[in-house]
Amino acid sequence: MCDSMKLKMTFSLMSYDAFEFVEGMGYACGIIVAWKINNMHLVVEIKHFKFMHLRVSFENGKYWKFTPIYASPLDGLRHELWNFINMIEDGMNDSWLIASDFNDVIS
Repeated sequence: MCDSMKLKMTFSLMSYDAFEFVEGMGYACGIIVAWKINNMHLVVEIKHFKFMHLRVSFENGKYWKFTPIYASPLDGLRHELWNFINMIEDGMNDSWLIASDFNDVIS
């Protein structure tokens, strides 16, 4: 279990003043995204134990979507994750970055 106060202290030491995290569950290690408030603004649109879907905005009004993922090494659980990602993609018209540990081989 993550201690949010310890995370806050750790990220403060690295000069980050904001963060979001998804608690790990089972073999999933969890996800943490940290940023500097005066550089950008993040809004969590979806928070799931396997991923977060974020809107990253800048002062100039430009924005993009960011989806950090920690996929299960088990096929069945990865299939559920890809269904979520496909649902997000169906309505996506914005710039979008997906990144992390996919634990999957496409071909």
